Amino acid sequence: MFSPPGSTSLEGLIQPATYSFKPGTDDLTIVGQMVAAFDSEANAIGLAQQAARLKITPYQAVIVASIIEREAKIPVDEGRVAQVIYNRLAKGMPLQLDSTVVYALGGHVTTLNKPDFSIASPYNTYRVPGLPPTPIATPSEAALAAAMNPTPGTWLYFVVVSPDGSEAFSTTFAEQQANIALAHQRGLG
Repeated sequence: MFSPPGSTSLEGLIQPATYSFKPGTDDLTIVGQMVAAFDSEANAIGLAQQAARLKITPYQAVIVASIIEREAKIPVDEGRVAQVIYNRLAKGMPLQLDSTVVYALGGHVTTLNKPDFSIASPYNTYRVPGLPPTPIATPSEAALAAAMNPTPGTWLYFVVVSPDGSEAFSTTFAEQQANIALAHQRGLG
C-alpha cells in the first residue's frame, strides 16, 4: 500500500513483530500479513495525511523514518534527526549520512573508512543528493512518528558526543567541527 508503483523492495514496509503461523504456511501469506500489519500501523498514525502535510510522499516518510531508526541513538534525538534531514533536503545539501553508506556496503560494517564514502551506490548520500531510493531499515513506530513530527529547529549537523548515544546538533559547520572535537576528546569517533 505504501510502496511506489514498480517497487520490488519491501525494505522498511514490514511490521517488526512476533507472528504465529501454522506449519506449512506459504511465504507469500507470511509476507502479506507482515505488510498488512505495517499498513495498519501506518494508517493508524495517519502516515499518508502527515506526509502530505510535510509535502512528501508516504514512501519518502518511511525512508526518512528508516534513516532515523539507524541514526538516532536515543529516543529524545529522533525528532531532531528528522529535522536535520528535512533542513538539508530543503537547502539542497547532500544528506551525508553514515547509515546510508553502511547500508550500501551491505549493512554489516561497524567502522567506515575513507574509501567507503566513495562507493558508487544510490544509497551513498555523500555522493548522491536527496533521499536514498528505498528505506534502509524497518522503522519503529517512534521513528515513524518522528519523521511525521520533526522537532522544530535550524540544525544541519549532528554527531554522537556521549557514550549513551546522545547527539549534539548544530546549525553551522564550525559548530559541528567543535562537536566532532568534543566527541573525539571523549573517545567517540
